[in-house]
Amino acid sequence: MKSTFLTYSHTLTIIALWCSAIIITPIIASLDFFFGKILYQFFSHICHQIDERSFHIFSHKFPVCIRCTSIYFGFLFGGIFIHYLKKILQIFSSYLLLLISITPILIDVFLSFFHIHQSTMITKIITGGWFGIIVSVLLVPLIQKTINHFSQIFIHFIQKIYATKTR
Repeated sequence: MKSTFLTYSHTLTIIALWCSAIIITPIIASLDFFFGKILYQFFSHICHQIDERSFHIFSHKFPVCIRCTSIYFGFLFGGIFIHYLKKILQIFSSYLLLLISITPILIDVFLSFFHIHQSTMITKIITGGWFGIIVSVLLVPLIQKTINHFSQIFIHFIQKIYATKTR
């Protein structure tokens, strides 16, 4: 149980640091630190960074768009409340959960693409947040299992090295 809580804590810490980096980037850029440019460059490989599709702090855009920001913070929210969400969503298969999570984004994007409905900040926040929350229920347990697995490999490796040195 302790190991599970520890890996859960590590997982949430990583997610929180990722979300913090999104908020800190425009703050650092507003102070004209070089590290802000490095963070924008890093996030440019993840998101288009179109200015009018991003939140702003101190006249500097977030390094990811509104929908991506909502996905990441939805993922954090889902990670925090995963124990409650798993109970509610356990009736669905993983594939159905993925379909339920991605469908609103696809509808919003296709309606916008075909000029039937223009995506708004609100639709991007709702669809991105929904996706992030649902996907966290699927991925956080997998991340925890991966951390546990590699921890066991690392511990086993260290034990072998220690056993070899004590002979």
